[in-house]
Amino acid sequence: MDREIDDLVASFARLHISPPPLLPGVVAVDRQALSSHKPLVPLPPDDTKQRSQVVVEHDGLYTTVHRRHEERQVVHLSTGSEQQAPTHDTATQYQTVTVSTVVNHIQRVENSNFGANYGNQSLIKTTSCSDRRVFDSLPIHPDVSGLLSSYLEDSRAGDIEYAYHWISFSQELVLWIHASVGMGKSTFARELAERLRSEGQLAAALFLSFAPADWGPETMIRLLAGEIGRTHPQAIPSIADAIEKYSGPSLPLRLLFDQYIQRPIQSLQLPHPLIVLVDAIDEWKTYPLFIKQFTTIDSSRDLVKFIILGRAVPSERDFPGVSMSLYPLPPVSKEVISRYFHAHFATIDWGNTEEPEERQVSQLAEKANGLFVWAWIVFSTIADDFIDASPKEVLEQTLESRRITGDSELLAELYHGAIMRSFPRAKEREQVRKYLQAIFVLESPLPIADFSKLIGMDQRTVERIRKGLYALQTRNPDGSGKLVYPANVLFHLSVAEYFLSPSVSDGCAFSIRVAEGHAIVGGGCMALLPKFFAGNAEELPPQDALYNYVVLTWPGHVASSFPSLVTVPDAEVWKQSELYGPLQSLASETVHGWAKALQSAVKDGRSSNVACLEEAETGPLLCDLGVELSDDHNMKLANLGVACLELAVRLLPHTAENWDELGRAHSGLAKLTCSRQSAEAAIAIHRHAVELVSLDPGADEEAVKRGLAGSLRSMIRCQQSPGAVCGELEEAISLGREAMRLEGAEAERAAWLHNLASSIDERFRITRSIEDREEIIALDREALKLRPEGHQYRANSLHNLANSLRKRFDVTSSLDELEESISLDRQALQLRPEDHRDRARSLHNLASSLRQRFDVTSSLGDLKESISLGREALKLRPEGSQARALSLHNLAISLRKRFDVTSSLDDLEESISLDREAFTLRPEGHQDRAETLHNLASSLRKCFGVTSCLNDLEESITMDRAALELRPEGHRYRGYSLHNLTISLRRRFDVTSSLGDIEESISLGMEALKLRPQGHRDRAESLHNFASSLRKRFGVTSCLDDLQWSITLDREALELRPDSHRDRALSLHNLSNSFRKRFDTIHSLDDLEESISLDRQALKLRPEGHRDRAESLNNLASSLRKRFDVTDSLDNLEESIRLDREALETRHGGHRDRTLTLRNLANSLRKRFGVTSCLDDLEESTQLDQEALKN
Repeated sequence: MDREIDDLVASFARLHISPPPLLPGVVAVDRQALSSHKPLVPLPPDDTKQRSQVVVEHDGLYTTVHRRHEERQVVHLSTGSEQQAPTHDTATQYQTVTVSTVVNHIQRVENSNFGANYGNQSLIKTTSCSDRRVFDSLPIHPDVSGLLSSYLEDSRAGDIEYAYHWISFSQELVLWIHASVGMGKSTFARELAERLRSEGQLAAALFLSFAPADWGPETMIRLLAGEIGRTHPQAIPSIADAIEKYSGPSLPLRLLFDQYIQRPIQSLQLPHPLIVLVDAIDEWKTYPLFIKQFTTIDSSRDLVKFIILGRAVPSERDFPGVSMSLYPLPPVSKEVISRYFHAHFATIDWGNTEEPEERQVSQLAEKANGLFVWAWIVFSTIADDFIDASPKEVLEQTLESRRITGDSELLAELYHGAIMRSFPRAKEREQVRKYLQAIFVLESPLPIADFSKLIGMDQRTVERIRKGLYALQTRNPDGSGKLVYPANVLFHLSVAEYFLSPSVSDGCAFSIRVAEGHAIVGGGCMALLPKFFAGNAEELPPQDALYNYVVLTWPGHVASSFPSLVTVPDAEVWKQSELYGPLQSLASETVHGWAKALQSAVKDGRSSNVACLEEAETGPLLCDLGVELSDDHNMKLANLGVACLELAVRLLPHTAENWDELGRAHSGLAKLTCSRQSAEAAIAIHRHAVELVSLDPGADEEAVKRGLAGSLRSMIRCQQSPGAVCGELEEAISLGREAMRLEGAEAERAAWLHNLASSIDERFRITRSIEDREEIIALDREALKLRPEGHQYRANSLHNLANSLRKRFDVTSSLDELEESISLDRQALQLRPEDHRDRARSLHNLASSLRQRFDVTSSLGDLKESISLGREALKLRPEGSQARALSLHNLAISLRKRFDVTSSLDDLEESISLDREAFTLRPEGHQDRAETLHNLASSLRKCFGVTSCLNDLEESITMDRAALELRPEGHRYRGYSLHNLTISLRRRFDVTSSLGDIEESISLGMEALKLRPQGHRDRAESLHNFASSLRKRFGVTSCLDDLQWSITLDREALELRPDSHRDRALSLHNLSNSFRKRFDTIHSLDDLEESISLDRQALKLRPEGHRDRAESLNNLASSLRKRFDVTDSLDNLEESIRLDREALETRHGGHRDRTLTLRNLANSLRKRFGVTSCLDDLEESTQLDQEALKN
């Protein structure tokens, strides 16, 4: 106890200086039993519980730390000059330390909330400079000080009380507070956040109405981590550790959530949960992805809870597995609104007139109908000195407005009135409309002078409009008034909806059109293009805001000003668009200069064809640039590429190739994001391209049709039901079959054969129909015949047929098909020398085929060659290469398999490193993301098997869960993810003995087995997995039914693994274990005899040098020792000792199972001593036990 006090004193002595502590005056923390769901509350000073407690008192400039003792004597130590005499207290005894940390009358007590590990210096420590530097790389919450409204004292006392009651007593993870627009949710959220912060219960607060539109869940998680660290500096080391380990883009959200949020909060070791408060959740479009991560949190165990505010009312269907309480925030009373008006009216200069009468205030409160935003805008309008009318006149005009029912109509009338009063002249209102349309499409803030230049409006007019609209603002992010911000940063959501809604009644409407806003901004950008990028362009500094804005946004603004190409493909209609003429006259020299500037701006090291397009006209130049940009995993650049292609189509509307490329770009977006909207756009655009073919003499009709088939195929990736074959895929197959019936050139027929095979392959991925696979192979064989030796595309056909055979091998396990696939891959590789652009593909495929043959034959030569080929392929796909993730993935698998044979930790560590890099290249929505999660989880699980580091296993489980979520019911690979998560949970059970883990493992194992019925190639693996989980549960519950079921499953698995099967020894081992356990329970010698027989068979299949031989030696030795206990046959014991000695030689020093083998051999030697009384056995047994203790 005294040492802990000394440690605490030393901790306080190292504390830094900051604003006063945020805890209540006295905080007492019961070390033993504070509930994890109760807030930190003061305990009465006369508490007589005889437990060790810490009490922290803040008195003036001092912090006093008390340690409650059961002894009666109290020693009072003080750093002040006055000496305190020892005192006696018959009620409560303390050892008291008073610590002064005063500098300039400001102090901070770090870690003043003491958890169960109070006094542990690894938890109460000063953040290092390096940790702080790493931590400072996190995004910072946008400044919310610009909010103009403030909380009215006690206006929502009941609602705050409810929130505190929920925090203290509810077992739910989320409190979702919902209300319609304008009810004061954000103001209430800020007040609640400040109260929680002042009481040490706030983890972080996010106000998402300020968040940039392009922030995804990963950015938001990192933002939240930053807020946690700024609120609780003690968490910074844990957060910095997470940043250093997991700093790449596109990591699994579950992993980020665990490492950046849960673990830092756990590191604080608080005895109560911290609250994460999130306001305006539904103003952030990707919030569902964020909330779905909450399923990883156990609300009864984890020290974090969430309070979320928004307009949406979620259902269980929206977020299954997330425990949630819903609370409808009620409208405030008329009396509260009256107080609100009184408080704000007192700040207005009413001139010579008196303040409003109580009757007038009551009328306003009645009209407000509980809407705080209405009351704020009324006050703001009355107080606005921009309006010519006096405050009294504006008040009377507001009271005279017609009574309207419905909140939206009430707000619309108010907003319309504010516009009319601020801008009474019609000509002036047109300028306001233009300004509003521009800021509603503005993508980032601009200085006023730049914005004025961009939209062609006098700067004084812009400044006047800004001032006139100030009354409608609820946010003022720029106190200096030097920037023009996008509308979503300035206005309340209800104001934005008023301007954009087409349903506002005519009498109150002041509608704006987004397309016109794009025309205004896009037109301004185009006017500046020659100035910035033509041959006589001005020299501008790279930090010039307007220059950078134009570089990154002009194609998007211009493309969005036209009608949609999907719904309006008629070029005659486009000619009526405002920017059609300027686009047609855009010089290629200017576009080429812009393209170079764009390449410099993105700075991603990509190779570009810009230099090769020096002489290209504007349309073809934009088309080529669009193709280049759209083939990118960066969504901003991909969308910019689509915009360039749209402009190319506008310039050359009758060129089928441009439409074809635009369709392919949308198809690529669909595959990347699984966006049904992108897939539908791709199909519509390609259908129009097919129609144009007859009008375009230079069009390649078959290529365009194949593009349509590709777009139709992309729809399969965007289905809500992944297990169904969509109509679009069937149409793609029909297109291919129709092309096969037509007479045509051999070159076209071979291309169509491949296209049709690709479409049927997509169907095979869903149906697993062997008939489809046979047809694919037949099509690929025919295509290969049409491309004999010397044909330029022969390597492609060799590649395709090899792939198809490899996939059929996955179904049939026929080694002949795999051998043919390898032969074809080698031929293709020979046709693709070192400088060939597709050599990496052939290297990749041959490496995959060799690895699959290793799985069958266990030939280490195949695996070594696979690794060598994988390394060569990776070198040919450097950073920035689109296919790099595939090569990383392939090489990682091969290295992991070699680790299984050689136990080389270097192979495993390299595999993990490669898998992590692959993650950065497969972001959320990527079709192969689940596969990468699966692979990295497998590597981490194997790493845990070597190092026993629980963090590796926890991360593996997090990734397995994320992969499973990406493979819903009906997904063809769901069984694999269920299988892997089952293994990981069982491994964690081995460490933690948590019955919940083994129960979940059994549930998942049962589901996986149902997905692998009799005849499925992986059924034996699921039988083995499920049986292992049942055997584990039997070890806890002793339920014989579990063991009997395990034996039944193991017998079936063994039947599916004949003598030549590489995993037969594993099935023999498992079944032997089950019989041995049943012998231990019911003592049937027949079970033991069968166990011994199975162990002998397994040992034969694991000869000297086999990595699992020691395991079989150990099992057989154990069974023989048990038979000796029953039969007293010394031969059994002698063989057991011989087997244990061989196992011990294999498990050298440092092996994780050496201790077990030492104890087994010692046990056998003691048993022999009991029979022979040989003292040497007893002495050796003692030495072995001593060595085991040291390990």
